[in-house]
This record gives sequence, structure tokens and C-alpha cells, in this order.
Amino acid sequence: SQEFQVRLASDQLCAEPSEDFRFASAVAAYGMLLRQSKFLGTASWDWVIDTASASSGADARGLRSEFIHLAKTARRLSQ
Repeated sequence: SQEFQVRLASDQLCAEPSEDFRFASAVAAYGMLLRQSKFLGTASWDWVIDTASASSGADARGLRSEFIHLAKTARRLSQ
């Protein structure tokens, strides 16, 4: 692998992240919560569930709803 950086002008940034990006963010935070990562920031189980639910979109195979169910189970077990 090779690291590279690209500078973006402020007009190149999108105002609202896509539904897929928001869902992926919830999945990443889920993993950090499970590992009790020091990089977790302010993410919580409620944030993961709310964000994933709000950005689940078209879920033809039911994988996103299954993830939400797993997150709810993990929240319950972590209390």
C-alpha cells in the first residue's frame, strides 16, 4: 500500500454524507464500541442504532436490519 493525500477546496465537500456513508460510520463505531477503542470519541450504542436505523435505506437482503438487531443486542449486553 502507499499513502497519499489530496487537498479539497471547501466547495468540493458535500454538505450531507450519503446514506451508505452514514450507515458505514455506524458499523465502524459499532466495532470501536465492541473493542472499547480509545478513538471512540462521543459515539454510543444509541448513536450507532439511531444512525444505522435512519440510514438503512433499501435493504433487499435484510443485512442492514440484521446489523441493527445485533447492535441492539450488544447494547443490551453491555449494560
